Amino acid sequence: RRRWFVFDVERPEHLDYFVTHEEGARQLGSVLLETVYEVRRAEDYPCEFTLATPTRTYLLQADTEVDMLKWFNLLSTYAGPPSEYAASSSEEEPDAEDDDGVRGFVLPVPDLPDPAPAP
Repeated sequence: RRRWFVFDVERPEHLDYFVTHEEGARQLGSVLLETVYEVRRAEDYPCEFTLATPTRTYLLQADTEVDMLKWFNLLSTYAGPPSEYAASSSEEEPDAEDDDGVRGFVLPVPDLPDPAPAP
């Protein structure tokens, strides 16, 4: 199923997803980013990555590898509890698990300011 994901700097705790990228499209849901415990690049597909939450794993795909890296870095920064925003930049990745994730397609991410440092 195709979904369009949107990150809003005014609501950095959520990643909303919609039926299409058209203005006024029906919102299908929202991922609460503090529940994301893993953001992982796909091994075989350079434009894909996953967001894992306790209840669901989302498979997202960007149009280009550059866009994927922007999304990956952005969501890696905001994933997890707010106090961990700055602590989520490890080079080491845990072992992969098989998953029937939902396929998503992302829009190019805008240039965003750095998140505020954790208190």
